[in-house]
Amino acid sequence: EKASEAAKALKITAKDLLDLGLVDEVIPEPPGGAHTDKTTIAHSVKEAIERSLKQLMSLKGEDLKKQRKDKFRNYGAHLG
Repeated sequence: EKASEAAKALKITAKDLLDLGLVDEVIPEPPGGAHTDKTTIAHSVKEAIERSLKQLMSLKGEDLKKQRKDKFRNYGAHLG
């Protein structure tokens, strides 16, 4: 009943997590939720994975490791 309100207060909405850099992308759901149109959501997930892989594959090994390390290291900066 109060889940939406709690998510906003805790800053765990999809937009908050994206703005904080804690997630790479938010995949929009079809109207009514992902369960209402499995084909559309599967296609959206596939496209998001392909975009991410294309971007990640363009990085050199050391750059990729540094990017991931920095990202995970920054997670704690948003707590408290």
